[in-house]
Amino acid sequence: MRPPLRLTSPDNPRLKQVLHLRKHRDRQESKLFIAEGKREITRALAAGLPLREFFWSPELSGLNERTLQETFPPFGDTGFQPVQVTPPLFQKIAYLEKPEGLLALFDQPTWTLDKIPSGHPDLFLVAQSIEKPGNLGAIVRTAAAAGVTAVLIADEAVDPFNPNAIRSSTGAVFTMPIVSASTEDLLAFLISRHAQILTSSLDAQTPYTNADLTGPTAIVIGSEDQGVTAPWKTAAHTLIKIPMQQGLVDSLNASTSAAILLFEAVRQRQS
Repeated sequence: MRPPLRLTSPDNPRLKQVLHLRKHRDRQESKLFIAEGKREITRALAAGLPLREFFWSPELSGLNERTLQETFPPFGDTGFQPVQVTPPLFQKIAYLEKPEGLLALFDQPTWTLDKIPSGHPDLFLVAQSIEKPGNLGAIVRTAAAAGVTAVLIADEAVDPFNPNAIRSSTGAVFTMPIVSASTEDLLAFLISRHAQILTSSLDAQTPYTNADLTGPTAIVIGSEDQGVTAPWKTAAHTLIKIPMQQGLVDSLNASTSAAILLFEAVRQRQS
């Protein structure tokens, strides 16, 4: 590891880049994302994602140059140069309310439909028009725990490298195959993989436990306020529902629905 570069000006272009990456458009154009905190940075490094910048405040992190390298062994003998900033400057670029003094920029992993590996059998989670980054991150985390082949994002409203999505995924977005595409392209892909499409719907008649989830399957989860759109309902082999007691609650959180349905698939495939 090279001696750190010390920044003192808030107008430095490197610091401005971090602020720009809070915006979806800038993440999309640059193909970079922000990882903040020891856990996220460690997991991004473990996933083998290329590290582009590393910002560090010794005062906030409690790490000096020696302990910084001990904390992140991949820095090792590489020519990587961390950027040391003052606590006020770090507070300016930090996304967390109580920053740890560690923030890095990484290349986003790039997946395409033709590069998605085969499952045995395939199990896909389709997240359609999910609007809250925390929900999307939680869905990816659940999908990873369930051994999903890939998460497919239809009609993207929020991207999986939004800082809140990364945090709620606990880093699962670094390794889970995730592809965002149009509904038309995703439907064509699922047909090519011979996957039955099961769409969650409040007006469905089939309880999810009655569906056969042992073969190649795509489970579609829609936004909480609008649900799944018509094209996915039309394409569905079966509309399924999660039975609920009648009362004030008329829907479940999208990530909760995903967890219930995915782990029913896990249960069936292990029985």
